[in-house]
Amino acid sequence: MGVLEKRQPSFVKFREYFFNVVKEVTGQDIVNPYAAWQELGDAQIREQILSKVKSHLESEYGFEVILPGNLVQFDGAVESVANQIHHNFSTVYLVERINAKIFGQRQK
Repeated sequence: MGVLEKRQPSFVKFREYFFNVVKEVTGQDIVNPYAAWQELGDAQIREQILSKVKSHLESEYGFEVILPGNLVQFDGAVESVANQIHHNFSTVYLVERINAKIFGQRQK
């Protein structure tokens, strides 16, 4: 099965994964998804969370994931960070699927 045949995760599944990475890196459970992202730790900790999520998605799906602007310094809720990453990932996933179909048709 090709990587793009793999279904993209729903936001609920992605959010669960994202919160698990937060717990793994910080040791903190996300009890309140609306907790401030800035309070999870310093910039290095937040960068580590983002890097781990990005690496996982890239290895699972086989394409580069572009994270939105400076998420490390984002002033908002943890869930909002997860939402932004999922939205960007979903957009690139869709483009990659379309490109794969177009390229596949050219091969015939």
